[in-house]
This record gives sequence, structure tokens and C-alpha cells, in this order.
Amino acid sequence: AFLSKQNFAVFFLPLLFLAVAFAPPSPKIGRLHSLWGGVAAVVAIFAAWLLLFSDWRLFVQYFLAIPIGEGLRRFGGSAGGNSEIRLNAVIIFTNLGLSISACAVLFSTARKGWAERRGDNHPFLATCTLFLITYSYLMIKTTNNNPVNSWAFLPLIIGFGYPNVKRLADGSGKTVERILKGVGAAVVSFLVVVGALSAWNRQANDFPSPAKFEPLSGLPNARPLLWCDQTPAGITEDGRLVVTFKEDVERLTRYLVARKSGFFVFPDFTALYGFVGTSSPQPLLWFHKGLTYPMEYDKRLDEWIVASLKKNKIDTVVLEEFSWFTTGERLNDFPLLKRFVSANFAEKKRIGIYLIYEKNGKRDTD
Repeated sequence: AFLSKQNFAVFFLPLLFLAVAFAPPSPKIGRLHSLWGGVAAVVAIFAAWLLLFSDWRLFVQYFLAIPIGEGLRRFGGSAGGNSEIRLNAVIIFTNLGLSISACAVLFSTARKGWAERRGDNHPFLATCTLFLITYSYLMIKTTNNNPVNSWAFLPLIIGFGYPNVKRLADGSGKTVERILKGVGAAVVSFLVVVGALSAWNRQANDFPSPAKFEPLSGLPNARPLLWCDQTPAGITEDGRLVVTFKEDVERLTRYLVARKSGFFVFPDFTALYGFVGTSSPQPLLWFHKGLTYPMEYDKRLDEWIVASLKKNKIDTVVLEEFSWFTTGERLNDFPLLKRFVSANFAEKKRIGIYLIYEKNGKRDTD
């Protein structure tokens, strides 16, 4: 999990130590040794693989330094993260109620004395409830998607938190018990409906309304993808939204398939490789400053990209005229790549926002 989603792993890691900390006293030392021994063994094996078979410098840069920098910028609201946490009133009510009940359980346990809590799991459940609520907000704050993506933690939060509510209500009578059950059922039903709709629509980012989703016709590699007719490509200098049309994507894909030669797309639309049925000819997934490549110029990466394009004998370059962080600015982040494209390729065709450059027939130059 850490290698694919660093913020998820870093924020979730304390939960493991909470489980050990609240374990029964006698085997606790043994469990701590087992936990740390397992962590140390995995780290040692991975470090050996990095040193012997991979490049530890690239690992540090792309799996540690860049994600940490991006996470800090998002948390500070300077990198397009969710600086405003938009949550439904039901979610706020649920988190608030469970937080209050968890704090009440911990306060009650502290008054009675922690030594007397043997066999009582409620302090552990209360601590986990508060942790998971904090965790979900941290995830929303450091991700750049719709906050509904972090609602996935609510079943865990409710699972840990409801026993504390029930404990506080014990002895209050059947009426209170019925009310709690009704409220709990209503909240869970709401989450099931919202979760099902979110999973069905696969909506991670907001689309303008109204929006229609249609399949890409004649592209077998694109099934069962649905293309939104409001898919944004970028914004013009005067603030006008530029849309990527389905027909242009279909024409571009067919053109590249017919050429049967290597191509390179810059900077964002790397799904095109999958549509055509080939792999990317260079190391980056897409070109996103501060996320997939460093904020500062990296000559080694620039050289790596150009060398990869030469090695894979690229004959076509597809430049997106409009993109969210502007194509020109990002191309300027790679002066060697920019020089390579301008020296060896010439614009031959335009399909929508896509400018198609073909090799000029000369020998590759830098």
C-alpha cells in the first residue's frame, strides 16, 4: 500500500500500533517484537532488492521526495487539494456523535483507572474511532479528488464507534435504544445508497452538468470505457473551457493505429497508448509537475526521456494544444525534449486539440 498510495499508508500505520498497545499485558512484549521484526524483515528485503537490482536514488526521489512535497503542498492548499472539506450534513452529524461518545468512553475509563479495563475493548474501540475520523479528514485534505472518495472509511468508523454509543445508552430504556437503532439504520442506509451511486458512476472528479457518457466506437481496446461529452482538456487564456470531443479521440486513435509506428503523446492523454494497444515509450505515466516529475529541473530525467524515445524509434509526436497546466510551460520544463522534438519532427496534421508531428526523415539529433 505504501508504494502505491503513500498518504494512505502513512496515516493508517498508527492503527497497527494502537492494536498492539491495547493488547492484553502479558503477550504485549512478544507482539511488539513480532510487529517490529516483521517490519524490519520486509524493509531489509526491499532495501537489498533496491541496492542489488534497482536504483535506490530513483526510489527516494519518486516514492518519497516527490510525494512528500506534493502532500505538503496539498495540505497547505497550494497544489489544488481539497482546501475546503465539503461533507454532507449526515456525515458531519455521524462523525460528531461518534467522536463525542468515544471521548466520553475514554474519559470514563480514565476516571475509573486504566488498570481496571482488563477485558474491556471499548477504550480501544473509542481510540480507533477518533483515529479513523481524523484519518478520513487527512485523506480528504491531501487528495485532489471529490471528498466522497474518503467516505469509504465511514463503515469502519461506524463499526468501531457504535459499540461506544450503545454502551453509553445502556440502562436508558427501550425508547432510547429504539431511537439509536433507527438513527443507525438511517445513517447506514444513506451510506449504502450514496456509496452504491458513487461506485456505479465511478465519479472521482466533478463533471459539468448536463453531461452524457457514450462508448468510443470502433476502438476495441477502449471497451467498456464511456467518454463524457464534457471532458475538459484545458482553459484558454481568456478563461474559456476547452472540451475534448469523442469524435476527435476516435479519429486520432484510428490514425495512429493505421500508421503502425511508435508515437509519443505529451503531456496528459497517455490513455491513448492503451487505445492504440501499445506501451508508453518513456518512463513517466504523464507529465504533472510536482507529482510525476520534480518541481526543480532534473537533467537526468530529461536525458532519460529523450534516450527512451530514440531507443523506441518514435516516428510520431502528439502534442495537446490545450491542457490543464498548459502544454507549453510543461514542455519548457524539459529543454532537451523540446529541442529533440523541434529538431526531428514537423507538424503534419491537426485533429481537434491534438497537433500531430511526424519525423522529418533526417537522422536523430539532440
